[in-house]
Amino acid sequence: VCAWISIASHIPSLLSDQAEQIDYLNKVFKYLSPLLIHSNFHIRTFACSTMIKLLEYIERHNLQNETSYDAYQFFKRNDEK
Repeated sequence: VCAWISIASHIPSLLSDQAEQIDYLNKVFKYLSPLLIHSNFHIRTFACSTMIKLLEYIERHNLQNETSYDAYQFFKRNDEK
């Protein structure tokens, strides 16, 4: 499972069509979300890391309005001290 999760963050850059990227991102969020609360620590860690990478990809390519970015953007929030 951890291998699939880490590969999932690289797939959007391999898709040439923006519609395919948007479709993939929306689907992968549905599969990735339950893994964020999985009982296995490693799966949770990989899922969170992948989620952050995907959110950064969405920001770099300005896909916030076409994806479910708003529902997950708080994973990137840092506590500034």
